[in-house]
Amino acid sequence: MIFKKQYPKLFLILACLLLNGFFSLRGFAQETDPKVYLILWHGIRWEHLVESDWLNEGQFGFGIMNVRSAGGAPIEGGYLSIGSGSRAYGITGAGEVFMSEEPYKGQEAGVVYRTRTGIDPSEIVNVRIANILDVNKQANYPLAIGSLVDYLIKHGKEVTVYGNSDTKDQRTRWAGLVGMDSLGRVFNGQINDALLLEDDEYPFGLKTDYSLLLKLATSTDADLVIIDLGDPYRLFLAQDFLLPEQKEKLATLIAQDALNFLKDLDQQLPPNSYWLLISPVPTKERLGLSQWLAPMVMQSKDRGLLVSGTTHWPGIVANIDIAPTILSLLGLEGSPQMLGRPIRIEDEKSSRSASESLLESLVRMEKQILAISSNRGTVLRWLVGLQIFVCLVALLFLVLPLKMPKVIIKGIVIALLILLTVPLALLLLPQHWIFAILSITLPVIAYFYRHSALDAIMAVALLTAILLGIDVLRGAWWIRFSYLGYDAIAGARYYGIGNEYMGILIGALIMGSAILLRFNKNLKPLIGILFLIATAIIAAPQWGTNVGGAITAVLGFGVTWVLISGMRIRLRTILAMIGLVVLVLGIIMTIDNFSGFDDQSHIGQTVGIIRNDGLTAIIMIIKRKLSMNLRLFRYSFWSRGLIVAVIAMGVSLIWPSNFRRWLIKENPRVVAGIIGTLVATITALAFNDSGVVAAATCVFFATTTMLTLALGLKHDLFPAQTDIE
Repeated sequence: MIFKKQYPKLFLILACLLLNGFFSLRGFAQETDPKVYLILWHGIRWEHLVESDWLNEGQFGFGIMNVRSAGGAPIEGGYLSIGSGSRAYGITGAGEVFMSEEPYKGQEAGVVYRTRTGIDPSEIVNVRIANILDVNKQANYPLAIGSLVDYLIKHGKEVTVYGNSDTKDQRTRWAGLVGMDSLGRVFNGQINDALLLEDDEYPFGLKTDYSLLLKLATSTDADLVIIDLGDPYRLFLAQDFLLPEQKEKLATLIAQDALNFLKDLDQQLPPNSYWLLISPVPTKERLGLSQWLAPMVMQSKDRGLLVSGTTHWPGIVANIDIAPTILSLLGLEGSPQMLGRPIRIEDEKSSRSASESLLESLVRMEKQILAISSNRGTVLRWLVGLQIFVCLVALLFLVLPLKMPKVIIKGIVIALLILLTVPLALLLLPQHWIFAILSITLPVIAYFYRHSALDAIMAVALLTAILLGIDVLRGAWWIRFSYLGYDAIAGARYYGIGNEYMGILIGALIMGSAILLRFNKNLKPLIGILFLIATAIIAAPQWGTNVGGAITAVLGFGVTWVLISGMRIRLRTILAMIGLVVLVLGIIMTIDNFSGFDDQSHIGQTVGIIRNDGLTAIIMIIKRKLSMNLRLFRYSFWSRGLIVAVIAMGVSLIWPSNFRRWLIKENPRVVAGIIGTLVATITALAFNDSGVVAAATCVFFATTTMLTLALGLKHDLFPAQTDIE
């Protein structure tokens, strides 16, 4: 009876103890070390993700990953890049990773590994590690094969790998390739045929044993678990032998199996765990077209778009970002051997309509990027080709010792002016074709209204420069989708102002400002402010520091300012400008240093590389820049455009014979702009990775100005319009 009376109290005490234990366990769980699962799904297709209700409704981050490697075998290079945090070179057979006791060419793989390396084998070994390391010595930037695992082991973290992409006569272990250290060793995992089931409905009669894979993945204590799903790669190998209907049927079946596994894994994850679903290579169709984009999904507490310090482009990340992201999720700082930056999730509702899902908006953006990339070369070749043709025609009418009908010369001048608007038209075209048409008609209207080619050039130049500056300040969303912008598939740059538009901005602003001073010399303070703003836009880390562009801007704008101010270029002037360049670079580095590792711009990365590698890094950077410029000069259509533009400027100083004297006497400030542009052109050529491109676009406005003035003078097309004194 006494006990019965105590039941409520005992029940209350028991409940409190249970609740206390529950919250204590929760607190303990939250304090456990983080764990990361990296799932490798070869050739993910967007349609399989879009059709998944689970992914569409869950808290996940989605992105498009640039999977470009440094070269060589693209598939192997893609997987090696994941484990390196830098773009790696691939070799055929790099995925030949074996359990040490497995047979390899008549011997145990571990024995072969020891023979080839002189190192005792681990549980899993890559028998091709010597070849992999040898081919990657050619990189002229920081690249350390296996740096992810090396860094994790150094900090006491454990890595394990599961799964394979084997067929009955070929061994391919992508998880082992990603999860090996710099000596080709994997210390934990299971990648043999015990993870396969025989099933004749699947390619090669083999199917991944997802039940066993799930059991292994959820029972390990490793900090990083790398999982190769296997079935998608076997379909990749077999699809050329399948009828289209059968290929789609198998693709859907295999995708559903993979998504079911991923959903089960997500539900069984221990607390404080994360997973990343990546496709280190694109689909086979895209691989053939060099379209280096593939989907990526990341588990998150929030739903949104993936972005990293590499791209600063919501929805776009790079394969070199995966390794730094894993380090960040495990609570580790970034490695100086990795060029990538950690991925984060950013909500981006403004980029999509209310009627489309997040995944659908990414698919739409990817289609835009692919369309621009596939047509970019053709569009730019036509642009440069037309510029060369019109310049040569203009030169012909300068050299011929006779005067042509004015209607023909006016036609050439109008053609030059219209070509001058193309960079502006290409900037505005993605917004609406009507804006591009209006920008092309602008110089024609200005020319006939003012009867002055100079006024038309000024209007186009200043409008182009102003709109470019505004776009960079608002995130460069026009530039990103312009044919003259940067190519997200090439992956050289993802944000800020690229070399093409950098050259245009500097060249347009110099010539536009120089012509503007013809109207009122008191506008010099305004011009100075515009020069400072443009330099900041090009140089500031938050807007995507273009280091070569910053040097170009300082020297180009500086020389122009000195000349329009009536001063001469002396030794002290040159020294002052060099000092100004050093000051600007110092300011950029200081600002970038406060940005933190995750968001550092290119110059911050470069400083870090030099700090770690010293003179070797400097030599490496110089070699890379020289190699890029020499290759562009030999093979790029931009070099032809640059050569023709420079020749055109030189010829116009000779024919007509009195042009140089007339130009200096009647338009001294225009001369200042031309000289400033030439200085900027030479600087752009010398200090940019793709300096030929920047130089060709920079000189464009000055060349057009000189040709129109020379044609007008020779053929009495328009009266001389002198500067206002």
